[in-house]
Amino acid sequence: MRCWANDFRSWAGEQGVDDFVNAAVSGFKMKYLADSPDSWLGDGADVIVVMLGTNDAARVPFDDFKAATETGLAAAASRCKHLVVVSPPDNQRTDATTRYDMGQVDQVINQVCQEHGYEHISLLDVLQVGTDDFNPDQLHPTTKGSDKLWEAFKERLDLY
Repeated sequence: MRCWANDFRSWAGEQGVDDFVNAAVSGFKMKYLADSPDSWLGDGADVIVVMLGTNDAARVPFDDFKAATETGLAAAASRCKHLVVVSPPDNQRTDATTRYDMGQVDQVINQVCQEHGYEHISLLDVLQVGTDDFNPDQLHPTTKGSDKLWEAFKERLDLY
């Protein structure tokens, strides 16, 4: 299955980018980035793109997510020339009970980005819950859903 991050990697390669790292880890939470940025981030990147929040909504208290967002994004911003922070799409995960919704995740990410001048791209509204945009877990996008995420990402960052 294709995913939007790999489509992004292909696009970047076509633009002459020769060093593109996808550090995605299943189950990753903002706290991991906040607590141990050296484990996940290099130094001197031109651009870092961060998309986090879905696992936080299911597993950590809201106030902890807010604090980790501030700390984690500051660590990422300190290691690059340009930070792009992406809010994940809405979902209706069936593998865990969420503590708060993705709209709240989007609001926190947007607030931190506005306060610190990070570029924020919201993909909250791109996929439709309960459709074939998602796999049966209603959390992970299908290829069709991933195609929609990639198109929205390109459009919102003007990558044409």
